[in-house]
Parts: sequence; structure tokens; C-alpha cells
Amino acid sequence: MAKAKTTRRKTKAPAKKRAARREAPPSSSAAGVRSARVEALSRVFTTLGARHPERWARSHVQDGVDQIGRFVFLRALWGRIVKDGRFLDKMRKNKSALTPVVERLLVAGADEGDLTTLVRALQVGLLVDLCQLLDDPADNDEGVRWGLWRMDKRGLPLWQLGDLRLDVLDVDPADDL
Repeated sequence: MAKAKTTRRKTKAPAKKRAARREAPPSSSAAGVRSARVEALSRVFTTLGARHPERWARSHVQDGVDQIGRFVFLRALWGRIVKDGRFLDKMRKNKSALTPVVERLLVAGADEGDLTTLVRALQVGLLVDLCQLLDDPADNDEGVRWGLWRMDKRGLPLWQLGDLRLDVLDVDPADDL
């Protein structure tokens, strides 16, 4: 026995619903999703310690730039820069090759704060230069290229982390103290 073929007839939405669809801008739901993503990412950047969390989040969403990766990398670099009051204590404790040099400077009347400021300024200069070098691998005569990438758990590249020089100074945690 053959089954009777049933066809479903499309029914039109009521006129009221059709009119409502025409009135709503087609991108309003996309804008709402973007706005929600910016808001959620702003909270993430706030937790990470960003001074301008909404700016980082908005760029991540609107520009398609991995601002989380960039921020975390830059903050990790800043974590290696000396902070007030810790430089000399750490040097004395670890007895590096520079410890006698620093001790002679202190005996000669150098101020501990001035030494820390000098070392920090030199480190910040190196940090800015490093970011510039990472951003522009063509800045060498050998034709060697490189890049910095955020990787997934398997070690595969996800996002290139570029333009670090633009935000390196904005991530300085010493400004948060």
C-alpha cells in the first residue's frame, strides 16, 4: 500500500509580524551580540588589571585583534621590570655579579631610589625596543623574518600578536600603584 504524499504548505506570517521584521534593523541583533561581547570582555580586562578595559575589549571585538593575548604578553614583559624597593633587596639576596658594583655605588653615596630609577629606565627602554623589533622583523639586513603568535594547546598558531609598541607603555603596572 503506497503512502499518500503529504505536502506542507508554507503559511505566511501574520501581517503584524512581517511588519515588525521590516521595522527592526537587520543588524540590531548583531550589534547587541557585539555589545554583549564588549561588556563581557571588559570584565575580563578589568580582572587582568587593564587601565582602560573597555577600549581593549572594543578593539578585540570590533577590530578582530587578539587584545587578550597582547595584554597578557605585555603584562608578562612588565613583570620582569624592576619595581621600587625590590631591586636592591633581590640583588643583595641573590648575590649577582653586579652586587659588589651596586654596593660600591651605595658606599660612594648613591641613592637607592636613584639606582632603581636608573635600572628601571634602562629596562623600559629595552622593553620598548624589543616590542619594536618584534613588530618589524624586516628591520634587519639579513632578510630574516619572525613573528609572535598566540598558540593553542597543541602549539598551533591562533592569532598574531602585533603592534605591541602601540600599547607597551599603557600596560605598565607601576602606574597602577
